[in-house]
Amino acid sequence: MSGAAAARGRPAGRARGGRAALRPTGRGVGMAAAGLAALVAARGFGTPALEPVGVGLLLVALIALVLVAVAAGRARMVRRLPPGRPRAGDEVVVEIHRAGDVAGGLALRALEWQLDSGLSALGAARGRMGRGGRVRVSVPRARRGEHVLPPVQLEVTDPFGLAVARRRFGTAERLLVVPRTVAATADAGRLAGGGTRRVPRGEDVARLDGVREYRPGDPLSRVHWGQSAKRGVLHTKVFGTEGDGERVGAVLLDVADPSVAAADAELAVLAAASLARAACEAEGARGTVALWAGDEAVPATCAWSEAEARLARVAAGTGRPLAEMLRRATGVLPAGTGVVAVTPAAAPGLTDAARAARRAGVELVVVLAGGAAEAAGALRAAGVPAVAAPDEPALAAALAPGGAAGAGGRRGGRSPRSRAPAAAGPGGARA
Repeated sequence: MSGAAAARGRPAGRARGGRAALRPTGRGVGMAAAGLAALVAARGFGTPALEPVGVGLLLVALIALVLVAVAAGRARMVRRLPPGRPRAGDEVVVEIHRAGDVAGGLALRALEWQLDSGLSALGAARGRMGRGGRVRVSVPRARRGEHVLPPVQLEVTDPFGLAVARRRFGTAERLLVVPRTVAATADAGRLAGGGTRRVPRGEDVARLDGVREYRPGDPLSRVHWGQSAKRGVLHTKVFGTEGDGERVGAVLLDVADPSVAAADAELAVLAAASLARAACEAEGARGTVALWAGDEAVPATCAWSEAEARLARVAAGTGRPLAEMLRRATGVLPAGTGVVAVTPAAAPGLTDAARAARRAGVELVVVLAGGAAEAAGALRAAGVPAVAAPDEPALAAALAPGGAAGAGGRRGGRSPRSRAPAAAGPGGARA
């Protein structure tokens, strides 16, 4: 048994199918030809002993053809799909219920038959017989994507392989296997390991929240000279802001490079899906995120259900490179939007585009998945917060809400402001 079917949350397939395609096999044609030859020899060459042999061979071939035709023609197959959207890597299970009249059921029991329920596009499928004529087919690890599942196909043959009939039940259906997600932060500042902003907008300069270590691109006017002298390392002032400007508001996914390994492209999709879900479901969030993935021209604001559907359809080697996405997004997204850009390929021009986006007010963090993680150091040196995620464990650690590794590769379970000392007032901060 091969193949399987999949899910849209409703029964799929119909009991009645198309007409059975019936034909004798090469072996069946050969047996019938041998029977005819025996009859010709018996009547024309005076060998009557061959006549029963010829009749027997013809009858066997004819009976096999009739039995196969009855079994396939009277069979009824109903495919039942599991509810909901399956996730990549999950097991997809389908049940096919065999029905039909008594004659068809008896004919099937006397013959050999197999089902192809169409799940081969999702991955390696396996099936087994259940009770009451049910067939259970499963794919242990479904592949992400939008898959077209052909109708269930029944193939019936006799034990001697003399005749075969094929019949389809139902119509082709689409199955959307959505990407997996891991727990992720919705705070771009925490993901960056200490805030994304060079000069925060909407800040209250009368409220000093604390200090953090100086990063390239911080203006010298924000340097806290007292704390810098005391600690021996330059530190930058962190002021309170009017809103949550560092919350992730947009996710950009680049899988345009066709030469990237499939595993790295899937890791990038996993990262983008996790961040989009966190942004949509975070406490106090509006329930939407600006997502740019695949062949869209600009970021599209959508809820999580639509975002995961868009990400499910993203195919490696399509869409626009991240540098181009950043240039276009800069003119579309509001200034101060927390943006996380995910790519498995650090293509030339990415550093310049990321720096230009930050200069234009985009609060950007770049997540480098798979082999692209090696370029994280160059981005950080250019003043662009970058997260290196060479594999899934590293990605999960970096995106974790309570203990992100951060753009600098440091572990920590507190936000940048909680690590900084509390402010004593506008003129200074306590150690």
